[in-house]
Amino acid sequence: MRFRKLPLLLGSLSLACDPADNVRIQELPPLTESSIEDRLGLPLMEGPWRFAGWELAEGDSLGLEADLPALGVLALETQQRDSLGGYYLTEGGGSAPLYGEVRRDSVVALVAFLQEGDGRYLVGGVLGDTLWVESTTLVDPESWRPGARPAFVRSRTPITPFVRIRGALPPPAVDTAGLAATQDSVARPTGAVSAATGAAVPTRGAADAGRQTQPPAARQVEPARPPTPIPDSAPRAEPELPARRPQPPAIERREPPRLLGVPIQRDTADDQ
Repeated sequence: MRFRKLPLLLGSLSLACDPADNVRIQELPPLTESSIEDRLGLPLMEGPWRFAGWELAEGDSLGLEADLPALGVLALETQQRDSLGGYYLTEGGGSAPLYGEVRRDSVVALVAFLQEGDGRYLVGGVLGDTLWVESTTLVDPESWRPGARPAFVRSRTPITPFVRIRGALPPPAVDTAGLAATQDSVARPTGAVSAATGAAVPTRGAADAGRQTQPPAARQVEPARPPTPIPDSAPRAEPELPARRPQPPAIERREPPRLLGVPIQRDTADDQ
C-alpha cells in the first residue's frame, strides 16, 4: 500500500510547485555588480594617462616645425564617485600630488601641486580612451599654439608623441588597375601594323588599291653653308642680372621658457 501512494504524492508535489497565473517571478541580480560610478553615469578615470601628442588647428602648418612641449603622465590611482586622486609624473622623473573631479558630461578638471602654494590646473574632456586638454598651466603659454590641444591616452606602455593637423587626411590611393583598364578601353586605330615602327597603317579600299600612284619628283638638296665667324672686335651683349633683393634682418631666436614640458624630439614631430 505504501508503494501505491508514492506516485500520487509525487504528482501532488509537482502541481504545488508550478507557479500560478497571477504570480510573477523576479530575476536574480547579476553576480558581478556594476560600480557606483557606472550607475551614476560617470566615466571611469582610474589608471595611467600618458601624453600622446599635439593636434594643431586646421591650416596651422607652421606648427609642425615649432618647438612644442611634451607633458608627463597623469597617474590617477583613486576614483570615488566624481572625485579623482593620484600623481602627476613629469618627464624628468619628478612627481606632484594630483586632485580633481570628473562630471557626467565627461569634463575633467585636475590640479597638480608642485610645491606648497603652487598649483597648476588642467581642464579637458574625455572622448573614449583619449583625454583632450583644452587649457592647462603645466606648460608655458607662449609654447601653446592657437587652437591646438594636447592629448592623453590611457596606456601602461610608453608612447611616441605625434604632431598632426586637425582634419588632415592622407591622399587617396591611386587605383592602378582601374587606370590601366581605362587606358586599354580607349579606341585604337585599325589597320595593318608596320614591322619597322610598330605604328598602325590605315588600310586602303579596293578602289585605291587599283589606282597607280606616281612617285614624287626627286628634290635637289643644297649643301650646307659654314657659319659666318663673328669678329672678336664686335661688342657682345652682356646679360642683365636681376636686381638683388634686400635681405631681411636676421631674427634673433629665443628659447621659450619651460615649466614642466620638455620639447618634443624632432624625429617625432613629423609623425602623422
